[in-house]
Amino acid sequence: MATSLSLSLELLLLIDWILKNEPTKLKMLIEDALQNGFLDEIDQIEDIEKNNTQVNDLHSAIIEFLMLMEDLLLETLEEKELDFKAKEKLDATLQKINPATMDFKTVWHSLKQNKDKKTGVEKTVFTQLLKNWKPKINEPVN
Repeated sequence: MATSLSLSLELLLLIDWILKNEPTKLKMLIEDALQNGFLDEIDQIEDIEKNNTQVNDLHSAIIEFLMLMEDLLLETLEEKELDFKAKEKLDATLQKINPATMDFKTVWHSLKQNKDKKTGVEKTVFTQLLKNWKPKINEPVN
């Protein structure tokens, strides 16, 4: 089978990192596979070696595995980037709030609600602050 395979540098770095830093988790994954049916597939090696179609399927499995790893890596990187942007936005939002007049319990609940619903951080924080705002009659307005 003469096909070329191109892997991103990020995926290669991930594979290298996993090999260096998580050999125990890899071993656990292999042990889990052995306990859940992989031994049955190993017993079929002689049949696979005789059947060229199954060998080609195994080559395809390698490509599919690497493509899945690539997709999961990209998906995870995008999620982390969104988390980072949300944190930056939250930091900017919190800097606008006067800590002397802030109810930290309200902020905590609004952040928890934001995490659960994945709504806008700024909108959720300000909505919760307004819901719980009990202004005094003679309080000066900014």
